[in-house]
Amino acid sequence: ATTPIEAKKNIGLVPDSPDMFLKLKGIEYLNFIADVYDVSTEGRVKEIKELSQKFEIENVLNNKILYKKKIMLYKINSFNIIFLY
Repeated sequence: ATTPIEAKKNIGLVPDSPDMFLKLKGIEYLNFIADVYDVSTEGRVKEIKELSQKFEIENVLNNKILYKKKIMLYKINSFNIIFLY
């Protein structure tokens, strides 16, 4: 990477404390992450649909993260890494 922005796009973010995202809905968070990694609208819709089914969270994406169980936070944070590839 030749710029800080390019470098950041090559690094996944799984925060130790997800407190900054707890007021977002799951889908809002995933769209934020997709924006960070410049995932196209078509690409993100496809990936979010497929991965939310695999992680069994598709029925809670419209809930605020605050109300999710801890395992759901880890599943949602996994999208950070997956959007990189």
